[in-house]
Amino acid sequence: MSQPKLLLCGIGITCLIANSIVLYISFLWAYFSNDYVFSARINDFGEAHFEFILLPLTIILGLYAVVNLFRHMPKKLDS
Repeated sequence: MSQPKLLLCGIGITCLIANSIVLYISFLWAYFSNDYVFSARINDFGEAHFEFILLPLTIILGLYAVVNLFRHMPKKLDS
């Protein structure tokens, strides 16, 4: 795999991990406080429109990275 493609895969996996961490923190916040309810303001700094574009792009990039990494895995693992 070429160096830029490997870097893109690393960034994609990092994006998926970051999205998962945010989701898990939101879940924990609701689980341990306020009777299992979590409310989030998504536009305190005018960021909602940016995140509306960025979040799907990071998920798509992450899925591309996972698919690409699985394509380049050896078919048979030597033991």
